[in-house]
Amino acid sequence: MSTDPITPTKIDGAAPAAQPSPALRSPAGAPTAPAKAPTPHLPSSESLRTAGSHLAKGQAITTAAGMAAPAVKATSQTDKPVPAILVHSGIDVLRDDNFAPLRDRNVAVISNQTGRDSHDQRTVDVLHTAAQHGEIKKLVCIFSPEHGINGTQDSPVASGTDTETGLPVYSLYGDHRWPTQEMLKGVDTLVFDIQDAGARFYTFIGTLYYAMREAKKYGIKIVVLDRPNPINATKVRGPMMKDGVGGFTGVFELPVQHGMTVGELAGLFNDKIQMRPEDLVIVPMQGYQRNEWFDQTGIAWRDPSPNIRSINEEILYPGVGMIEAARVSVGRGTSTPFELVGAPWIQDGAALAAKLNGRNIPGVSFSAAEFVPTASEFAGHRCGGVQIHQLDRDAFDAPRLGIELASALNQINAQELELKRTAGSIGSKALVDEIAAGVDPDTLRAQWQPDLDNFLKVRQRHLIYAE
Repeated sequence: MSTDPITPTKIDGAAPAAQPSPALRSPAGAPTAPAKAPTPHLPSSESLRTAGSHLAKGQAITTAAGMAAPAVKATSQTDKPVPAILVHSGIDVLRDDNFAPLRDRNVAVISNQTGRDSHDQRTVDVLHTAAQHGEIKKLVCIFSPEHGINGTQDSPVASGTDTETGLPVYSLYGDHRWPTQEMLKGVDTLVFDIQDAGARFYTFIGTLYYAMREAKKYGIKIVVLDRPNPINATKVRGPMMKDGVGGFTGVFELPVQHGMTVGELAGLFNDKIQMRPEDLVIVPMQGYQRNEWFDQTGIAWRDPSPNIRSINEEILYPGVGMIEAARVSVGRGTSTPFELVGAPWIQDGAALAAKLNGRNIPGVSFSAAEFVPTASEFAGHRCGGVQIHQLDRDAFDAPRLGIELASALNQINAQELELKRTAGSIGSKALVDEIAAGVDPDTLRAQWQPDLDNFLKVRQRHLIYAE
């Protein structure tokens, strides 16, 4: 990894980091004074939105007899009132700047249902209208990530046509994982606007990395419209990805919970990709504070994927997702995905809950549960296991939960648990081997801390918003 990264261009609008950053340097590398953050432009009352969520229909959870679910402390809606829109995402800042980086450009956009402005218009439509009004030269095509342009598909996605604009939509989660030269014909600028989930193995940041790599290959400019890290951008936790085991879900050496926004990740990725400064433009948010949870930003909630339907599920996802490949159900096909862990081979959910509660994992507790998922692993089969109750999200450490779950399940039934399949999500084969050998989770966390400390130093250079 380079120690002197190429500095991307940024559109003004973000509070400067606490320390001088390469983001505040000219392309020639000469330091410049940090830009003063402008007063955020607040929208009219008609455009105000509040965060929300919904739960899809699915198999109800039943707790084991005598195991009452503990009272759950409110994590946001009660303790921390949801504000009117205080944060303007990158698309709002780009629009208010009259699309300056896109003038006279032939644009393709990588986006989905989460790419929307503060008026709830799709970024695709905002750019399409801008092209019609001559503010940009042309919107050529659309690229969609995993789950498709509408975020509803839970399988490989075919290319097609956008019903609103009539533009071609090229899938980057089907036959291709990145734009091909043929798809990019007539394009000189890519725009990326997708809401990330804050976990290393969520594929949207893999799509960003590959898009940047291909943009450099073909001499194309890329404009990254920043959005919040929904699970708080101050929390950097978990083991690093090593050994190249991650594939599409581990394109860069990151911890499980990286604590960065997509704009900051673009700058970090460029340490390796080395795009020219003028070809990487990051449009920061206005009014964003990195210690905010998504439901404190005032930006409207939209499910980033079919199985993350609430902020609670998104907070649990980096931990529970670490073990999903190990032949367990994580509640996909129920009304509460990532709040459940189970399998037909778990015979005593109460014993598993007691084991996990005995580990005193901050911010969560466990109760025995039985459920029948209607999709994914063990669809149609009754699963014994646990329900995870989120008590205090500020104290919660998701990757610690993941390691504790892996350890507890390995102790219960190592033969049925396919632990080796989790190397890509946990981060390394060596760590998986240690879990299988019965090494205590506290020892494992101490072992990965030096790598995490080194990552924090690299991360600091790319922060846009003050800690």
